[in-house]
Amino acid sequence: MKEAGSFWNESETVMGAKIIPGGRIEGTRTTVYHVLDYSKDDWTPEQIAERLPITVEQVQAALQYIEENKEHVMVQYQKMLDRCARGNPEVDERIRKRKEVMQKWFELERELAENRSGCQH
Repeated sequence: MKEAGSFWNESETVMGAKIIPGGRIEGTRTTVYHVLDYSKDDWTPEQIAERLPITVEQVQAALQYIEENKEHVMVQYQKMLDRCARGNPEVDERIRKRKEVMQKWFELERELAENRSGCQH
């Protein structure tokens, strides 16, 4: 197990698969956290590899990495789950404002269409 301050500062090779900073499996966009999501639901390495764009060997390496670094991985995983649960207030506010603008635009378009249809030449 690594020392507390050294996580994600360097790559680590597990079972021939390199886990790079951030927990990503080298050469992929898949992280140990993606693998963890499925393994928590009792998916086999073969099922996980079928679902994710990684090999069974990469799944097994990720699972071994998770096991060897369980405390750190689980703390980071819980932080991710918490962040997802609370959402992103800044993005939510931008979406709300954009919806208001779009609603006003639709209302103006509807008024213009009604005015055009009411005009007779």
